[in-house]
Amino acid sequence: MIRKMCDSCSSKSSARNQSSKPNLDSSAVLLYYKYKNIDDVAEVVQEQLQLCKKLDLTGRIRISKEGINGTLAGLRAKLNIYTAETSKTFENVDWKFSPLSENETAFDGLHVKAVSCIVGNSTNVTYSFEGTGMHLSPEDFHKKAQQDDTILIDVRNSYEFAIGHFENAVNPSTRCFSRFSKWIKDAKRQGLFESKQSVLMYCTGGIRCEKASIEMKEELQHDDINVYQLQGGIHRYLEKYGSKGKFKGKNFVFDKRIIQPHDDGAAVVGECSICSTPYDTIHDDRRCKKCRLLVLICDECETTRKKEYWCHDHTYLDPNVCRENPEKLKEIGSMIAKNEEKLKNDELRGRRNRNKRLMIQKTISELKEVLDSCQ
Repeated sequence: MIRKMCDSCSSKSSARNQSSKPNLDSSAVLLYYKYKNIDDVAEVVQEQLQLCKKLDLTGRIRISKEGINGTLAGLRAKLNIYTAETSKTFENVDWKFSPLSENETAFDGLHVKAVSCIVGNSTNVTYSFEGTGMHLSPEDFHKKAQQDDTILIDVRNSYEFAIGHFENAVNPSTRCFSRFSKWIKDAKRQGLFESKQSVLMYCTGGIRCEKASIEMKEELQHDDINVYQLQGGIHRYLEKYGSKGKFKGKNFVFDKRIIQPHDDGAAVVGECSICSTPYDTIHDDRRCKKCRLLVLICDECETTRKKEYWCHDHTYLDPNVCRENPEKLKEIGSMIAKNEEKLKNDELRGRRNRNKRLMIQKTISELKEVLDSCQ
């Protein structure tokens, strides 16, 4: 029953995209995924590669034994041909289109590759439609998100949440999707779901929620809590409500545009991580010096910091923060001592642990460098 409902939603979404009569000579970005057992992954990779090259499409496609996940850019007319051809193998796909202006480039090239799973996942979760949360249309999600006994969970990464999110949504502050499963366990242990009747989950286009909701249901299987997910993700919600809905800010996308355009009324919810000025423009070259995570830095701070940025987890390496807060220097001294003790541990001896020792030594050197610069 639920499967039929969701397949119907996908078919209606596809029909809506086709019936809107877009300019076929204009460029667009296509976002999609489909879970389906694939016996010969290599064959599908070659078929997709040849089809995309024939149609002059750019983008990324991930194919595994569990299905396909892609984001492509090109002329709308050629993307329509692509969806028609691909639908012969993958039925009832929710094809999501967004406009691409003449001066925008979404991708530099084409990458079609075989992978172990179509979305990064740290556990051995096997996809099954019956195991996922119940899929809600944007309209039903909008209504349910306003109920008091409901908790709203953002399944995306911290830098995505920073520039846009639903009102009252919980931010797990994960650096990557693979850390979400651990967050679920920690959240339950801390009582986050107590007194709640429903858990609502959302992500960019829906794919991360497919497996995240399975993990959520497994963790809450002995609790009387229903798990739901937003059908079509933020993408479909913005098509329906734009800036007039409960999603505030901008939707992060994984191509060179960085944000999904929807309307000019979107509020600025982000702020510079250094000076806290309202700011929501993410630049690919503004990343944490330690881990390369995207960091929200305003133009003025970018000029003064000269590529010296640090994410929330690594602010202890920022000399500016340490100079302003003497307590940070004590914390760094303590961290150096703890890491030096780790190196004395017999379990880290031997060739097998060489990389671990090198990482600890590197951390100690970085911490000592910060101490020296602050004294």
